[in-house]
Amino acid sequence: MNERKTWKRVLTALLIFQIIVAFSLGTLALFNFPMLIEQFGIKFQPDMGALRLIMAYNLFLSTSICLWSVLWIRSGNIAGIQAGTTVGLLIFIVSMAVFILFDRIDMFYFDSIRAFLMVVFGVLAYREQTKHQTTVS
Repeated sequence: MNERKTWKRVLTALLIFQIIVAFSLGTLALFNFPMLIEQFGIKFQPDMGALRLIMAYNLFLSTSICLWSVLWIRSGNIAGIQAGTTVGLLIFIVSMAVFILFDRIDMFYFDSIRAFLMVVFGVLAYREQTKHQTTVS
């Protein structure tokens, strides 16, 4: 198996895992928001409806972007690699901010490392894909 396929497969696996995580958390935000918000040490208030919708929207948006990324990677479109790498970078930034602001070490270990790997494998897949495209042209 060549490197180009390896990097794409690892990135795809990480994106599929992200789809599962984001969809699960988005569903939790819709159906049991008090439990989700209390995980961050924030006491639930009845007037947090807007925050609930924003969190659910962002999690489902992340799910859909990752899903499109996987579909594009499978079809050979380089935009899938770019989208997957960008999502990884955004998740890394957000998870580091949550780690710092809320002192959540689990965000560092769980999200930051996974997001960092998405960026690394995305960059590797992108380099291999562009190298392959320039040699074919």
